[in-house]
Amino acid sequence: MNALNPVEILENRQVTDVETARTLMEPMRLAILRTLTQRGLRTLTAREIAEELDEGQTKLYRHLKQLEEHGLVHVAETRVVSGIIEKRYAASQKRLTIDGGMLGLAEIDPDDAAGPLTAPLEAAREYLLTELRAGRIVLQPAEDGPDLRYRGVYNSFRLRPEDYAELWRKVTAVISEYSERESEENAPGTVPVLFQALMFAVDESVGRKGETEAGTAAAAKAPTSVAGNDGSTAGPADS
Repeated sequence: MNALNPVEILENRQVTDVETARTLMEPMRLAILRTLTQRGLRTLTAREIAEELDEGQTKLYRHLKQLEEHGLVHVAETRVVSGIIEKRYAASQKRLTIDGGMLGLAEIDPDDAAGPLTAPLEAAREYLLTELRAGRIVLQPAEDGPDLRYRGVYNSFRLRPEDYAELWRKVTAVISEYSERESEENAPGTVPVLFQALMFAVDESVGRKGETEAGTAAAAKAPTSVAGNDGSTAGPADS
């Protein structure tokens, strides 16, 4: 096996260009990145990734090529198997952050911008459904030991601009703190965890496209809180 030149692994990669963001529009590519990082940083072949995702191996090559071209994965090792060069892929970063600002600055249609912004949500949904159907999502509290039940929270509230920025800094700081505790692959006592954060502010000075009085009234009545699995509720906060 031939180890290639080492690549510096970023703790967090900030996606600041439209083309890379568009590359991440495909949930399968996000699933590949998750597979390479969810149990510590690993090097896997296309066959091994396909087995973990329960997908066809041939289907993955196009996605791996796109990820490699944009520096999101790299070939860490190669070896010759039956006369064919087998590649082992690794993620080039531990975490990804998509900067919505570069989408706003780019002259692209809002529907095109929606792809990169919502792709992480779609990937998380597919991952959740796959594991739920396999019976691997913890839904009931343990009789003893830590409570590993599914947790979900949705909250809509009002903030001052400076508080918005502070909240995001605190969220990312917590993510960094816990991700730095990564253990060895398959270390005893560890479990794969998906944590996804999404936050956006609404510019109320811009009117909604096709907005009507009836639509505005319906939006005002829309629920702004969702109960978590543990019975807690995240609701609107006073401003």
